[in-house]
Amino acid sequence: DLLAVVRADRRCVVPRSAFEFFVHATGRTIRIGTDPVHITFTKDEARITLDPTPTSTPYHLWAGRGRVAFASYGANGTVFTPGQSFPVYVSPTALIVKFG
Repeated sequence: DLLAVVRADRRCVVPRSAFEFFVHATGRTIRIGTDPVHITFTKDEARITLDPTPTSTPYHLWAGRGRVAFASYGANGTVFTPGQSFPVYVSPTALIVKFG
């Protein structure tokens, strides 16, 4: 099971293992620190893709760690509570972090 976990600084971290599964599912590569991923937030999920969409925001994977962190989600900028965890699903087109 893949989980995104909220750290003490209230950032939700999607782990490297999720990106490794994602790369395998897409058949594409991600160069850490160079290639951005694009995150689209809704009220109950974050959809991470390799290609931008009109509503996505670019993020870079942490150099040396291969993970990404974000501090809030949704239209109203809902913040996280430290210790929360959320399931991460892998599809051929996106990593999906489910908040609801």
